[in-house]
Amino acid sequence: MAIPIVVILLASIGYLWNQIPTELSPLEDRSYISINMRGPEGTTFEYIRDYADRIEFLADSMVPEKEAIVTRSWNGGGSLNVYLPDINKRERSQMEIAEQLTQRVRTETKARAFVQQQSTFGGRRGGCLYNMCYRRRIWRN
Repeated sequence: MAIPIVVILLASIGYLWNQIPTELSPLEDRSYISINMRGPEGTTFEYIRDYADRIEFLADSMVPEKEAIVTRSWNGGGSLNVYLPDINKRERSQMEIAEQLTQRVRTETKARAFVQQQSTFGGRRGGCLYNMCYRRRIWRN
């Protein structure tokens, strides 16, 4: 009795798998783009800081409509967050900006940089009535 039920369930899973659209939920424009950076093993803080500065310069020049850019560096990696104004205050969508940044960041080969958009599921900026953005730079001594 169990074998026919398992066969029916597997067949229904295969049928339903093909019927469900591939994108369960489209990306929302959350006015936020993240670029994660990873250097080769043994990368020093100074090396990744210089790479992060280069990526920050690219993002700064390619996204004139940004509200703020926050850059962080540490041994072996770093992150850069680009905060955008609301969608009704800019001409390009978050996806268009992220695609252009991805194409440009690929040309920088000293380390790896991954442009990411925040998932539609979870991670909302809720809980605050306002959003404080700041620019933090790590300066050379």
